[in-house]
Amino acid sequence: MSPMPASDLPELTRPNFLAGQLLSADDLRAEQVYQRDRARLHNRLLHGWGVVDGLDARSHGGRIIVSPGLAFDSYGDEIILTRETAILPSPGSAGCAARFVIARFSETPSDPVILGAHTEFRRITYGATIELADTAPRGRDGAVAIARLLWRTAQWRVDGRYRRRRVQ
Repeated sequence: MSPMPASDLPELTRPNFLAGQLLSADDLRAEQVYQRDRARLHNRLLHGWGVVDGLDARSHGGRIIVSPGLAFDSYGDEIILTRETAILPSPGSAGCAARFVIARFSETPSDPVILGAHTEFRRITYGATIELADTAPRGRDGAVAIARLLWRTAQWRVDGRYRRRRVQ
């Protein structure tokens, strides 16, 4: 189910908070890392990787439109696309008759604050990036293929026969 072997299991260490302890940013980050690593391990080993729901692609006027949805990548990260996203593939050529629409996990810093002479971000938003690739991902690169495109009648069209990997 998961392309990552059991030998890649992370060592999970959680903070142990004590009464009267002064918490630092490092303590809070360690708690976040622990919770994230546990969730990733759960997703990866119990569910595998692939599309959970949504992330449907359709062709429209030369653009490829991907609907909101959720997928797990091979690392256990949750790829969350919250709004419809359109991409405009470059024209095909004789040597490139098929391409793949892929989704990748992304983190985007948000809620900037100015601290002295530099800017910091108070939030990190989980999400997805939608890209094109010449080959289907195999699981070790953190990408999930959500559609195959075929170059037909001078434009890219979503291949309705393509069966993407789904989470069981």
